[in-house]
Amino acid sequence: FCNFLFIFTMTNKNIEQKVNNISNKIKVLYISHSSNFYGAEQSFLFLLQNTNRKVFEPIVVLPGKGYLADKIRDFGLKMNVIQAPRWIDIGESTTVLYNALQEVDSLRDYINLIREEKIDIVYTNTITKVAGAIASRLCGVPHIWHIREILKGHPLTSFFSLESTFKLVELLSDNIIANSKATAAQFQGIAHENKIRVVYNAIDTPAFMNAPASNKLHKELTLDSDYPLVGIIGSIHKHKNHEDAVRAFAHLKKWGVRANLVIIGEANEQYKKFLVQLIKDL
Repeated sequence: FCNFLFIFTMTNKNIEQKVNNISNKIKVLYISHSSNFYGAEQSFLFLLQNTNRKVFEPIVVLPGKGYLADKIRDFGLKMNVIQAPRWIDIGESTTVLYNALQEVDSLRDYINLIREEKIDIVYTNTITKVAGAIASRLCGVPHIWHIREILKGHPLTSFFSLESTFKLVELLSDNIIANSKATAAQFQGIAHENKIRVVYNAIDTPAFMNAPASNKLHKELTLDSDYPLVGIIGSIHKHKNHEDAVRAFAHLKKWGVRANLVIIGEANEQYKKFLVQLIKDL
């Protein structure tokens, strides 16, 4: 479906020319905000794994070394490193502004890459990177922005107002992919409905279907394997609303339903203390 979205940005005539001449594949520049392996990066990698290589030639840009970079090398994909801060990040507004200016300073690297590789489409993963979007506009190349964040109440900070930030994303995008309806709703009144598509994160279901039922975590935590174990895996901060799950388990306890909840991830210390206290109170 994402491949369809890429094709959607180009004219039918241009597509026919490229697909008919299989040696001249559609070159897509994939830009990742991170070389780590959190949710957005995993979805990014899954997209690369399932891109139709007969039609598309992926060229990847990462900000540095990391697990994601290692996996992309394993796929044999062409990869470039452009080191630059993010225009939307965690921190004070003055720091975020400085980082944004630093990222814009990397524009020349993106422009040179787009021209040297003769890129047909630029794809930016997450709202936190902007230089590739600007470079695509300057080079006259279609740009797709994959938005995964809901910025209201999020620890990520933009120097601009939320409305101005989303207007800029709309201005620099030929199409916008949102990972949920709630994410897409941020563009209501800003982007035309034909310009934004909701594409839910894909799941590699065979990986789960073939996984052995070892009850490893039950044993490690000395939990009874007869009762369900529910896990939340991801960064632990207020925006993720872990407390909803904790309160839900308080109801299960009240109703006499036996189950266990495990929260796994890198934690914001203040939010972690709040959750621990909430668990004790309930």
